[in-house]
Amino acid sequence: MTPGKGGTTHDGFPVWNTVAEAVASERANCALIFVPPPAAADAIMEAAAAEISLVVCITRGSRSAIWSGQSTISPDPEPADRAELPGVITPGQAKIGIMPGHIHRAGPVGVVSRSGTLTYEVVGQLTGRGIGQSTCVGIGGDPVHGTSFVDVLRLFNDDPDTRAIMMIGEIGGTAEEDAAAFVKSQVKKPVVAFICGQTAPPGRRMAMPARSSPGQGDGGGEDESARGGRGHARQEPGRHGGHDGEGHRTMTIQRTLAIVKPDAVAKAVAGQIITRIEGAGLTILAAKLVHMSLAEARGFYIVHRDRPFYDSLCAFMTQGPCMPMVLEGENAIQRWRDLMGATDPAKAASGTIRKDFATSIEANAVHGSDSPESASFEIPYFFSSFELCPR
Repeated sequence: MTPGKGGTTHDGFPVWNTVAEAVASERANCALIFVPPPAAADAIMEAAAAEISLVVCITRGSRSAIWSGQSTISPDPEPADRAELPGVITPGQAKIGIMPGHIHRAGPVGVVSRSGTLTYEVVGQLTGRGIGQSTCVGIGGDPVHGTSFVDVLRLFNDDPDTRAIMMIGEIGGTAEEDAAAFVKSQVKKPVVAFICGQTAPPGRRMAMPARSSPGQGDGGGEDESARGGRGHARQEPGRHGGHDGEGHRTMTIQRTLAIVKPDAVAKAVAGQIITRIEGAGLTILAAKLVHMSLAEARGFYIVHRDRPFYDSLCAFMTQGPCMPMVLEGENAIQRWRDLMGATDPAKAASGTIRKDFATSIEANAVHGSDSPESASFEIPYFFSSFELCPR
C-alpha cells in the first residue's frame, strides 16, 4: 500500500492507495510498516481503522512496535531514535519482517526478544545445534509498547507446537521482571532467559530499552527475577559444552554433518565407515538413507554454484542413495575431516576413509562440514530437531 500509487503493480502484486482498499480487495489481515518515523504512528492507526488485527512496525526511530488489538498509540515525550523490531516468523509457514529466513528452522522452541541482533544470534545457535523454532517474535525496545513479553509468553504457553521458550531481554524498564513474575505464576513450559547488560543507573534511560525505575530494571534485579521464576538465566548465550566451576569452557563440543556419498553406498562400505566414525570417538546422533533430487542437491551445494564442478557434483550426488549423518564430539568438525582425508584420494593420508574407499575427487566416498557456519546450514538441511537423538 502506497498513497498515490494505487492501481499500479509491483513484482506482479497490486498496489493500493489505502489500507482499507487493500483489506476490501485482498482481505488482508496483517500489516507490515516501513514508513519514515514521523508517519509510523499514523500508519499503525490507519491499519487499526481498517480492522487489521496484527501490525508489525519495522521503522527505526518510531514510537511503537508490534501492535495487536490496541486502540491508541501514546507519543513518547522525549525523542526516540531506536532500532525497531525485526518482525515475526513461523519457520516454514509465514514471515512478517526483516529477519534472515534462512537461519530459522521449524521446531519446538518459541523465541521472544527485545533485540533484533540477539534474536539472530540465538536463532542461529539453536538451528546450528539442530533445535528448530515454533515462532520467533521481536517486540522491539521502544518506550511505548504494543505487544509485551507477557502477551507472547501467554501465547507460547497455550501453543501446542511450542515445548520450550527462549526469552531475550535488555536492561531498562520492568518488562523482564513482569515476564519473570508471569512465568513463575502461569507458564508451565521450560523457559530460558538472557538479559543483555549488567547495570543501568536508577532512573537513567538507556540507548534502546525503556525507562528504569529505582530498584527495578537495573540488570541485577532482572537477572534475579529470572532465576526466581521458572526460567534459567544465562550470562553468555553462546556458551555450550562443559565448564569448570567458574563458568569457563573446558571443551568444545560440536556437531557436524557427515555424508556417505552414493559411490560408497553402492560399494556397500557404509558400515565400515560408520565403524571408523564410532571407533574415533564420535557419536552418531542421527542417520538415514536418502536419494536426493537434482533440486535438493543444487540447494545443498549452493555455496559452490559459481565453481566449475558445481553441475557435475550435483549430478553425481543424485546417481543413487546417500547416507547423511549428524556427528557430535569434542572438535567434531576437524576430527571428522581428519578421518575423511584429503579431497583428492590420491593425496589422502594412509588409513583415511578417502584413501581406502574413494576413486576420484568427485567420487570421494564422504562429505563433511568444513566450519561451524556450514554445519549450521547443512545439518538442518537433512534433519529436523526431532530427528536428533542426543546420547
